[in-house]
Amino acid sequence: MVQRQFANERIAALLEDRRIRSQDEEAHRAVYQQKIDELTQRLKQTELALQRTTKDYILGAFSQPCSDTPPGVILTSCTPWVSDQQ
Repeated sequence: MVQRQFANERIAALLEDRRIRSQDEEAHRAVYQQKIDELTQRLKQTELALQRTTKDYILGAFSQPCSDTPPGVILTSCTPWVSDQQ
């Protein structure tokens, strides 16, 4: 009888520990999900900024007149500069 009572108390304690651990894991999961969402948003903003900068650079490079090429530069149909000094 004493062993059965001890076993039941042990089981109850283990179940309580499991419940507490599950709550802690859920709280950590929520915090990590929030961090993931924030970092994903920052990544999207960075990608958009890079895309815009790249577009501006390409449009600017192709809009320059061919007469502005510095010495030692080979022109290929007024494309961005390609240096022959490598």
